[in-house]
Amino acid sequence: MSTELTISFRAPHADPASGVVPLGRRHFRLHTGPEGTALPEVVLEQEGTGGSRMVTVHLPARIEVITPSGGLVPAQLAQALADCWVPQQYTSITVEGPRTLSQDTLLPTALVHPPSAPPAAAGDEPLRLDVHWSVDYASVERAGTAHGSVMLEFAPLGEEPSVAPRPEDDDEFLTLRDITGSTHEHEFIVVDFGTTASTATLHDPTRIRAQLVDPAQARSLTGLLTDLLAPPADAPAEWRKEVDALLTGPVALPRRNVEVTGAEALARLGDSDVADALMLRVEALREQAGPELRRWLNRRLHAGYAEVIGTPPLNRHALRAVEYPDDSGRLTTAPASALREVEYAEGTVPEHPRDRGFVLCGNGPEGVPGVEGLTGIKRAALQLTPEPVADSDMSADHLAQHMYLLLVDGAEQTTYNPALNTISRMATVVVTYPTTILPEVKEKLEKLVRTALGGPRVVMDFDEGLAAGLYFLMGDLTDNLNAGLESLRARCRRVGDKPPTWQRIMLVIDIGGGTTDIALLRLTLVDQTPDLGDDQEFVAGRDYRLEPELLGSTGHERLGGDLLTLQVLYWIKARLVDELSLQEPSFGEESADDGEGGGLDAPGRRGDVPRRAYADAVAERAADELDTIVSPEVRAVLSEALPTDWAGITDPAERDARRTRFELLWRLAELKKRELSARGAGDAVLEPERVADILNAGPNHRLGTVQGQITLDAGQFAKLVQPVLRRAASLGADLVRGSFRRAHEENEERRAKGLPELPEPLLDQVVLSGRTSRMAQLEGEVRAVLRQKGADGGDGLGWHKNTELSAEVKYAKQVTSLGAAWAHSVRNVAGQVEHDRVDGGRAGATIRLSDLDIRLQGLFSSLPCDFGPRGHMDRVTPLLRAGDPYVELDTSGRLGVRTGWNALSRTLSIHRYLGSGDSLQWGAFDLALAASAEGFAPARSVWRPPSGSRRGVRYQIEMDNRLVPYILLCNGPAHLLVDGPSVPLHGAAPGLVFDADLPGCSVPGRVCVDAGTDEHGVRRLVEVFPPTSPDLAGDAVVSAEGYLPESFHPTLDLHDPPVPGRVAAIPVPPTDVNNTFTYEFFLDRGDGAPVFLGYLPAVQDGRHHATLDAHGQLRVHRGLVPYLPAEKLRQVEEVPGRVLRLRMDPPTNKLNHHWDPNSGRH
Repeated sequence: MSTELTISFRAPHADPASGVVPLGRRHFRLHTGPEGTALPEVVLEQEGTGGSRMVTVHLPARIEVITPSGGLVPAQLAQALADCWVPQQYTSITVEGPRTLSQDTLLPTALVHPPSAPPAAAGDEPLRLDVHWSVDYASVERAGTAHGSVMLEFAPLGEEPSVAPRPEDDDEFLTLRDITGSTHEHEFIVVDFGTTASTATLHDPTRIRAQLVDPAQARSLTGLLTDLLAPPADAPAEWRKEVDALLTGPVALPRRNVEVTGAEALARLGDSDVADALMLRVEALREQAGPELRRWLNRRLHAGYAEVIGTPPLNRHALRAVEYPDDSGRLTTAPASALREVEYAEGTVPEHPRDRGFVLCGNGPEGVPGVEGLTGIKRAALQLTPEPVADSDMSADHLAQHMYLLLVDGAEQTTYNPALNTISRMATVVVTYPTTILPEVKEKLEKLVRTALGGPRVVMDFDEGLAAGLYFLMGDLTDNLNAGLESLRARCRRVGDKPPTWQRIMLVIDIGGGTTDIALLRLTLVDQTPDLGDDQEFVAGRDYRLEPELLGSTGHERLGGDLLTLQVLYWIKARLVDELSLQEPSFGEESADDGEGGGLDAPGRRGDVPRRAYADAVAERAADELDTIVSPEVRAVLSEALPTDWAGITDPAERDARRTRFELLWRLAELKKRELSARGAGDAVLEPERVADILNAGPNHRLGTVQGQITLDAGQFAKLVQPVLRRAASLGADLVRGSFRRAHEENEERRAKGLPELPEPLLDQVVLSGRTSRMAQLEGEVRAVLRQKGADGGDGLGWHKNTELSAEVKYAKQVTSLGAAWAHSVRNVAGQVEHDRVDGGRAGATIRLSDLDIRLQGLFSSLPCDFGPRGHMDRVTPLLRAGDPYVELDTSGRLGVRTGWNALSRTLSIHRYLGSGDSLQWGAFDLALAASAEGFAPARSVWRPPSGSRRGVRYQIEMDNRLVPYILLCNGPAHLLVDGPSVPLHGAAPGLVFDADLPGCSVPGRVCVDAGTDEHGVRRLVEVFPPTSPDLAGDAVVSAEGYLPESFHPTLDLHDPPVPGRVAAIPVPPTDVNNTFTYEFFLDRGDGAPVFLGYLPAVQDGRHHATLDAHGQLRVHRGLVPYLPAEKLRQVEEVPGRVLRLRMDPPTNKLNHHWDPNSGRH
């Protein structure tokens, strides 16, 4: 299929406040605002499918302006459209996918509505213009002209923009609301849609104001006082005596000049003056106490103060955890991820899924997320092919859209302004997602949310593991920046002196209801306080820069609290069978021995399971049977004795009875899991009334009547849950091991080169979060796994005597949404103060308090995990490794990494390595299938040459920063497409000789770029290209083939011969010359008198490469120099050097239904 280029148009924003209201795909009504009349964005788009359809577009574009009626066009307006709307530079750009050609354009008001024109009368037709765009382009197969037309309708001056017509639902997703015309105040909301429970955090600086003491920390302090004055169970007698005296005696409130009794003060701890007075009394008692009591109080107060300081100051960051109504009428910040459909008038269910209504279920009895309503929505929706949701005729995608709408709407309700009777509608929604989500599913999720919510900006930069880590960083900073920074510094290791630098490496293991998400972060704190002059005042504080860096991330999409609850469910089921089995022949079988009787109480065995040992078998074999939870034989026995599976049951009554029994058993399993996982827990018991409710939920079971309590053995429970917890901990350990191994390898390379070593990696902090973090067994497993010795007997995981291990309890579920909200707010305000300036951007150059510059670029600057092909024995060979730095892949600044060129196999499967032997297929390429789709028969000698020949087609893997995998195919060495502005070097300096018709060239010195001046004002030159001879004084002509090893093409023309060339990365950013960013090139012969060669434009924040060809043309390119593209596999075979870039096929990962509690099969 040949490549076609088209021109399309779109409104700058969904909100009509932009002034551009779409009336159709190619029809816009334009409203004049205070700064002028905004115009639609112009976008170049490609038609056709398959292949890397790279085309070169020659600018500027052209426009023709006419009126639909054929009347006269205002000449000045037509010229203004050409001047303002059409980029005027003469250049060529490479287009691969959609490319915005024109945006943020305003027409002067005077041209659209001349002051001399009479005012528009009611009923007057607005001015309408048809604008026809065209631009020339060339692809490998053809050259052509792209066209696009649009009608611009200019609204009368003063007319307010109206809401655009409601867009129709697309084929896949629903539009559940329309936010055009609504108001907002730049708030945003973060939604963490969990498998079991969900949370949302609102960032609203206009309504959430910082207070002297943050309310969350004040509540924590109140809890400390309440606990101390209870008094605690371990309080010594001396303290109890002091508490009695304090509560019965007076407590002065000096700011109010009144006294109250201690008991009255304890009842009024919500009053800050009262809390302060009581706290001062407690501190006074500590100072006056004897040695024993003082030691006890010191421990209690230190732990309490640490908890207060560690409580995130949410108000300080303008954050609020959104509360939703529970089933019981209470409010919860973590409602169950379940929907209940509303009752409809006259009982008629709307036909269209968009018109169906739902409410959040909240949490069930005893605060346990239940399985009532529609559950398992996230698990079903986040699949390449969504799974059906039990008991619903709607798709998982549509249910997920309704879930997001309810979560966002609940947050928006908190912005209600009674004075104006308005509610803010969020223009930005930040969505977190599982760390190991597939890129295709992530793209679908972004579109799903954006469509459901009416087109807001959807930000998907924070996976759940990274967001959890950022929450703990937010907590480290505390409410008092001075104290927080000093505390953070004290918990870091000093790793440098010039400037003073500290580091801390933190492992975050977030185990929620459905997934495990893990991130390894390195925090670098740099003291950048400037030296102060005699005229500068220094009062207090330091100026710090904090740089969090993501060293790697991993996780598991099914390893979570639900899997543990499911294990406990089967274990309890087995205990019931062990205790309550009837003494009768085996289920469905006759006894073969008249003297023994059948059934589970009969001596002997059923399958491989001894009599009355089913619970033992489930616990003992938990590791071996983890993939299926229990063996098929045990599953059959348990299901026959106590059926709780309902999938496939056609009788409605029996189906309902089985599901009700499963829900009761699930809730019991969740409660007993919590009870047995508490620190210091002993055995638990199954209460007879709960067991009776489960048995009586339906008649079809084969167990006897419960007679008393049934014991659950704590030791059996520990064996049962250990495999899942150990597997999650091992994922974290493997992440640390891989990252630290790479750090040691890099230090070995630096030692070999004589370079200073980087700081030794040590694991300073391990934090646990998520629903499962409360389990005492998890902490033990994590500690055991991370303290394992390396193969050489050394401590391979960097655990040291000061390593901290802690679990977040207070905000265990909310850490993800809170962390993402804090990080996004930090990014939004980054760059407001120039911390690199000597005065720090402050008037008067006075440092009055500690200042902090948080730079988050390191979170998004490198690959977070290993990728590679999986071969025999399911072993993944990494071609791309966590920590590989992103490069700019093209002129747009798109970030990613590439492998080297590798031999191609017939099929290629790229996997993401998770750790602990697990991997996840990420993309696939099948040569035979791709060739068949093209109607092409690959030549074996080209595509499958003899091993080791290094001939024929080879491949690269490209992974962009969205983790989308591409395969690049090339027959022989890849050729490069090199064009753009150039500086001719031939003859620019004595001895500088290039001639493409000659076999050699001469570069008598280093080709360098100007990198500014040093502290002495001397120009700094940085080498880009070396001399052709080590002797800088010589003018030796050397072989072009040796000095110019690459093959360049100036155009896509198949008949253009290649030109020898050379590529080099420019290691420094461009310099600012008169507000224009450029590279100035010099020839440095080493004689102190460099020769100026010329300058080339560059992009301020871009990363650039330079090319030099046999004609002596020197060019600068943003990003990697592009390959000469191929359109098809056939062209790869027939034209050596051309590169075909294809997105890899989606993976074929299968859902393990044994781990899905909502499948109805348990």
